[in-house]
Amino acid sequence: MPARPLGRALAASAVLALALSLQATAARRAHHRARPDLIEASVTDPPASASPGDSFTATDVVRNRGRGKAGASTTRYYLVRGQTRLAAGSRPVPALRAGRANKGQASPSVPRQALLGTYSLVACADADNAVKESIETNNCRTAATKLVVLKAPPPPPPPRPGA
Repeated sequence: MPARPLGRALAASAVLALALSLQATAARRAHHRARPDLIEASVTDPPASASPGDSFTATDVVRNRGRGKAGASTTRYYLVRGQTRLAAGSRPVPALRAGRANKGQASPSVPRQALLGTYSLVACADADNAVKESIETNNCRTAATKLVVLKAPPPPPPPRPGA
């Protein structure tokens, strides 16, 4: 008995749909495997102490340990004490091919609102989430030593007359 044309068309459509589905799945897997993974490989220690408004030099190394190229990003520095995280500075990081690293310096400063106490210096690669990575939760590194903020922040300036 000869096959019906409609039956052949349906069978061909089913085969084509299956092939396209498999191709899309393979492409998603390949794309996922090819993503970058930016990490902070190292960060230098802050000075032992500083006052609000003081700046210091920090050096860090951002490494792309993923399989794909990472676009340009930003490393941000924070002073962390308990649940308080104060922005202290940043530096640009150029695009990095898989397996490459970038060493850079910045001049973070102790924010004026920092209270007396002991803080950790934390550097976070791709802090603005500009790069879609295979792992998004491993971007930060804490310096080995702490920074002690010595003085309370200065009082705010008095209001200007007529303001």
